[in-house]
Amino acid sequence: MYSQGGFLAAGSEPFPIYAATRPLYEQLLRRRVSKLDGVQLRGNCAFLNYLTDDGATRVNGVVIRDDGSVQELAADMVIDATGRTSRTPNWLQKHGYTPPEIEEVHVDLAYSAILIDRPVDDRRMIGVLAEAPRTRGGAVLPVEDDRWLVNLHGIHLYDFCVSVRTKCMNETPDDIEFLVTSDHRVAVLDTLAASSSDRDGLRAATGASSPTMSRILSDFEDRHWIEREGRTYQLTRLGEFVADRLEEFVDAMTIERRIREVWPWLPHEIEGFDLGPFTDVVVSRPGPGYPYQPVERFTHLLTDTTTMRGFGMVILKSSNLEPFFDHALDELECEYIYPPSIFEKLIAWDRDTVVGAVDRANYTVWLHDNLPLADQCGICLFDDRVSLCCYDHETGTLQTLVDTGSEDIRRWAESYYSQFQAEARPLGDVDSVVLDDSSP
Repeated sequence: MYSQGGFLAAGSEPFPIYAATRPLYEQLLRRRVSKLDGVQLRGNCAFLNYLTDDGATRVNGVVIRDDGSVQELAADMVIDATGRTSRTPNWLQKHGYTPPEIEEVHVDLAYSAILIDRPVDDRRMIGVLAEAPRTRGGAVLPVEDDRWLVNLHGIHLYDFCVSVRTKCMNETPDDIEFLVTSDHRVAVLDTLAASSSDRDGLRAATGASSPTMSRILSDFEDRHWIEREGRTYQLTRLGEFVADRLEEFVDAMTIERRIREVWPWLPHEIEGFDLGPFTDVVVSRPGPGYPYQPVERFTHLLTDTTTMRGFGMVILKSSNLEPFFDHALDELECEYIYPPSIFEKLIAWDRDTVVGAVDRANYTVWLHDNLPLADQCGICLFDDRVSLCCYDHETGTLQTLVDTGSEDIRRWAESYYSQFQAEARPLGDVDSVVLDDSSP
């Protein structure tokens, strides 16, 4: 541990400090809390409304959708712990109550963190404190899965961030408008990002007239984005920076455009879900004239992989269940964590086929009673793709299938798969009687 530019004195003896990522901490906390007397965790459960007296003056419980069925749950006290997505303020306003007073507390701290690989035997922790007059600090913490959690942070940044944001908001829009309102400017920037070129080459590549090209090159030179050597133009380091960031922005907006209409159905309530890592994303939606696109995409992913792990809701259609179990009975290495109700539907679909697959070593089934968003989302990890199958939890209607090759999304999905697998139970431990029962 470092402070004021020097190493703090070593203690008389070492003592353990336990560090973990938030998903692991929540997994352990959830497991311990579930074992407390009087505590019951409900999975596959969604809040629908409050139970009240006739005048809506007292809350007596909640209306929930529990594993597909609507139920009323009475309670002496109801606590809304849904955070910023809470529907309680709207409920209060709808029933004539004065909205609660909002009080904001500026923590005045900012941080960023990243996970990097760690040698198995290296468990050092390094910390540099942020303390007056220095307002920056950092830490390196050894966490699970042989990784370091690297953190950089700063304090007393609020006024600075506000002033920078104000300056940027006042000046940046003009620069953005200058660039993106002209296809020719963007095309010149893209062309020079690929290679240097003379004026004739730029006109041929962009279709700009001679006067237009003259104005663009003059404007770019004024901004120090380009420089000229003889008749040839090339980007400066500043111009390369602008071109790279423009490409990133275009890529981001391309992803946003694909995701926008299906955003309400994606599992953004799950900690760590982020649009940033989505690359080469494929969005499949059932259309009014052709509702089978998600099913066909999922079948393609199934038949094009040698391994599959997943949890939650799956597309229960014969057109993809048949190739899945054909693959599972052949060579597919598959582990899946099912809500019990979903696995029961598989049994009802084709008992003999499912039993035959379960008896094979390459198909491992786990059951989990409390999967988050189990009635809304199923996540699968294939050889080189990750898919998210999303449903409307109120109607059970399939809304979209999204898949990506992003390594960041894969690590996110794998962390939750490991967490849920540790909480799940193998099928054979408690449910073999279901498979052995020969009744129809």
